[in-house]
Amino acid sequence: MKDLQKLAGAKILSKKEQQSVKGGKMQCPVDGKCPSPMQCIDGICQYGIE
Repeated sequence: MKDLQKLAGAKILSKKEQQSVKGGKMQCPVDGKCPSPMQCIDGICQYGIE
C-alpha cells in the first residue's frame, strides 16, 4: 500500500469512496475454473459464448 501512495496523483480512498467503486475483473483461479456460467478467457473470468 505504501508503494501505491508514491504514485503521482494517488490518494487514499475513504470507506465511502471504496464502496462506490464499481467494475473490475475477476482473475481466473489457479485451476482455471471460473464460477458457472463464466469461462476463463485470457486469464480473466468472463461470460463467453459457448
